Amino acid sequence: MIEENNFGKIEDYEKIHKKIFDNCKKLRGLKKDIKTDWSCPAEMHLRKSTLRGKDTLTLTITLSPFGCEWARKGGCTMCGEFESISQRQEIANDPKFHISQFVSGLTNENMWSAVKESRLSISRLRIYQEGNYTNTNETSKIAQIKILKLATLIKGLEKVTIEARPQYIKEDIIKEFYEIFKDSGIELEIGMGLEAKNDVVRNVCINKAGTENQFKNAIKIMQKYNISPLAYILLKPPFLTEREAIIEAISTVKYANELGFKRISLEPMSIHGFTLVDALKQNNLYSTPWFWSVIKVLEECQNFNVRPGVGGIGYFPLPEEFAQNKCKKCNKEIIDAIIEYNKAKKIEHFKELKKCECYEKWLNEINYIEKTPLRKRIENQIYIVEKNINNYKVSKHKKVESDARVLYEQVQNE
Repeated sequence: MIEENNFGKIEDYEKIHKKIFDNCKKLRGLKKDIKTDWSCPAEMHLRKSTLRGKDTLTLTITLSPFGCEWARKGGCTMCGEFESISQRQEIANDPKFHISQFVSGLTNENMWSAVKESRLSISRLRIYQEGNYTNTNETSKIAQIKILKLATLIKGLEKVTIEARPQYIKEDIIKEFYEIFKDSGIELEIGMGLEAKNDVVRNVCINKAGTENQFKNAIKIMQKYNISPLAYILLKPPFLTEREAIIEAISTVKYANELGFKRISLEPMSIHGFTLVDALKQNNLYSTPWFWSVIKVLEECQNFNVRPGVGGIGYFPLPEEFAQNKCKKCNKEIIDAIIEYNKAKKIEHFKELKKCECYEKWLNEINYIEKTPLRKRIENQIYIVEKNINNYKVSKHKKVESDARVLYEQVQNE
């Protein structure tokens, strides 16, 4: 199934792209400001995971977000991570807030009690702030440097992951990061949302606003300073059929290999409130991808040098709905298999799963070839969203979605 989607030139989507942008901004604007406690992280958790073949612990600390700069302008069609805050002006240029939150997270007594009880060490640290760690309009440069220096003091730590759009990965700050980590024995990894190879999918359907040259330049800088680039690839962007979504994900994994990403995380779409994707779902114009589609992508990418892991769980706040099969029988078995797959990237864990009756339903769906051109599809769907946008309310969890949420919390892509 390794082929590529052809959706035409991005220039042909200019008018409908503006409507996508405007609706993203309007939906996001419906979310009320949240009063943030700046004395502690917005969220943190400690989970068992696997790193370089050994059992270990991963600590995730989510700093109270200042807010993704791109999200404040409208942002990506699927992203609900932006948390608007009422104290933005108050903390705009003061690094102490993010630094104090990080210290509060690291010194949490309950967390260290759990570490002791597990008899494992924290080998990996993920530092999130719902945006771009290297953008000084979101995280001050002083905070960026100080937090990473503090991270290197954690005994037994082997890897630190932060996130940024490629536009914010500049040589001056990457060089400073290099100086922090060069003699520490700790790997620094920066995750970027590559999402899709096709420009129309990435910059219209997802509204990512990233160019190939920006990714190439970011990777070049990171490689120069021995920092590892991580690609996030989205499975089933809005407006695509299940078949098109699988094709795009496989093509993008191949593309990420060519660009030089050291690690790849396949992110099955989840649904977040106040997003265009949620509005599409409420109008019966979108559904999350099947787990069978996740497995299909993993199987097709087995011969690539860098095989994808499965992620899509590191969100704050948590999504309203996760990817899952459209039945209640096989979701748990598949997530258990994905957990095993993520440890060594071997597809053998999926061989006995395709006996569920929903597998044939999925096959019928991906064999369907949509005849309506993508641009016309987008126009039709955006028209319906705009007509009903004044009645928009955030989707509510269903039981099967809640079950999937519990299972997803066990997934760690290493």
